[in-house]
Amino acid sequence: MSRAASTSGPEREMGRPRARIRRILLTATLSVMALMGAALAVLARTRGGQQVVLDLLLAQAATRLNAEVAVSEMRSGDLFSETTLSAVTIREPGRPPSFSADSVRVRYSIWSLLRGEYSLAGLELWNPVLIVEGRPGEDDWNWSRILADSLGPAMALNPQAVSQDSGSSLIVRDVSLFDGEVIVRPPAASPTDAGVVDASAGDGSPQEPRFSRIRGRLREVSIGAGRSTFDVFALSLLGSVTGEPFELTDFRGQVLVGENGLDFTAEHLWLPGTEMSGTGVVAWDEDVRFEASLSAPVAALEDIQWLVPGLPSAGG
Repeated sequence: MSRAASTSGPEREMGRPRARIRRILLTATLSVMALMGAALAVLARTRGGQQVVLDLLLAQAATRLNAEVAVSEMRSGDLFSETTLSAVTIREPGRPPSFSADSVRVRYSIWSLLRGEYSLAGLELWNPVLIVEGRPGEDDWNWSRILADSLGPAMALNPQAVSQDSGSSLIVRDVSLFDGEVIVRPPAASPTDAGVVDASAGDGSPQEPRFSRIRGRLREVSIGAGRSTFDVFALSLLGSVTGEPFELTDFRGQVLVGENGLDFTAEHLWLPGTEMSGTGVVAWDEDVRFEASLSAPVAALEDIQWLVPGLPSAGG
């Protein structure tokens, strides 16, 4: 008994420094965590902190795009989950913007951004303007150059968005558009083939397809250097492809956009007095052409006069 008692005292004395070290380590860990939390709170709640995050985002964008990205201001009530960027532009050096927007509202996880991951839960674009341009003498269109080095391994802009066959693309879900505009500027027109709608202007210059007042919601957008796909839930716009304007009141379906045109599959395609479904192609490789295979149980001829000039304004 006396021997056991004599050894228990030193053991207790040796255990006290270990316990003290554990308390010190725990206190230090909690202090570091508290400092990190305070730093994140500063980033999230103060204008200076938000500027730091904005600079981080712009630096990340600069490494992904062959273009200059500019944002005039960042506003956020809760930077951990969403932010609004004002006066956003993307441009090639020395050229006009290929993209601009009055404001872009982004929903995301800040923890993913701090880990260097791109994880957006949604995107709202207000007054966006997209220019798709192919200049004479240049092999690539502007967006092929801008995105050329950005699409190595597949990168998702929303949680769990990348499928196994997504390839090299950026993917974002739940995209809302408000009063957008798309302008396509093809290279100089070449002679058109017989039997194909000629979209050149009356003076022989190539027609620029334009789509304005674009409003809608897209389930998913996949952006690649060579092509982009759009899964459209609802879309309305004013358009001009052949020189005559038309109004699209609602579109639901898929759109595949490449360097030289777009293909669409319409679950429904509604004009003011016409309900259609089917497939179509708009090509702008040299001249601008439109071809489609559509069925229309309800049709108003004035809705398709932009395709077949001279049609009477009567229902059919």
